[in-house]
Amino acid sequence: MHRFARVLFALVFPGVGEALDGRWTAAWVVSLTCWLPVVCATALGSWLGAAFLPAFAASLALSFGVRLVQAVLPRRQGQRPTWWLIALWIVGAETVSRMPALAVRLRFAEPFSVSSVAMEPTLRAGEQFFTFKQGPAAAYGRGSVITHSRDGLTFVQRLIGLPGDEVTIRGEAVFVNGVALRQRSCATSTEPACVIEAIDGRSWKTRTEGRRLIDRTWRVPDDMVFLLGDNRDQSEDSRWTALVSTNEVVGTAHALHWASSLDRCGLSLDAVH
Repeated sequence: MHRFARVLFALVFPGVGEALDGRWTAAWVVSLTCWLPVVCATALGSWLGAAFLPAFAASLALSFGVRLVQAVLPRRQGQRPTWWLIALWIVGAETVSRMPALAVRLRFAEPFSVSSVAMEPTLRAGEQFFTFKQGPAAAYGRGSVITHSRDGLTFVQRLIGLPGDEVTIRGEAVFVNGVALRQRSCATSTEPACVIEAIDGRSWKTRTEGRRLIDRTWRVPDDMVFLLGDNRDQSEDSRWTALVSTNEVVGTAHALHWASSLDRCGLSLDAVH
């Protein structure tokens, strides 16, 4: 039981084994070695684009592998440092290790968790994705999935109209600058209301049962975008609320990194085949 607890503790706090032996330099090296690959992969995600998820998964595997090896290696016999030195090292190591991750999260890429059904079937409640805030991966266009912030809350929806566009909705049909979004049925026994929409090289699944139909045209101002949820009957989007300012856009999402089932992990958010 004691060995199991030590292994578990070392997995949670990499470098703690070395700290218990009083090898402070080795403890810092192991701690930073476990975190830096993940931080670097996340920071580079804004430029890696589609290659981000494999790089992120590889960095996580490397981090966990280092932790596992460090956790199961036999400890050097010697005098154990006092408990307060160990506690001080853990606090210091966690603080220093997390600071780069926090900086990356604030500036480059941030993970988000889906909290509603407004984007089904593309995004299910509880699934997670990264939104990229700058770099090529942050660029968005018609059909992109973007996150935006308003009144302290963050929302995820699909961009349909860019600044200057004219968006018209007639029933279940959507028009951008007078051209209808391409639509074809993807209905199945489990998803009878499924429709695939496409524009500007992007395609995605929508769900609508025709319970919230509208006939209206919007002229998108120069500093605004027009957003829709993929689950049209369950989404409070630009049809019903104010259009979203470009200053409220947090970033762009491309793929799921954690999904409700294994086959959905890595699923593209704007490329249905």
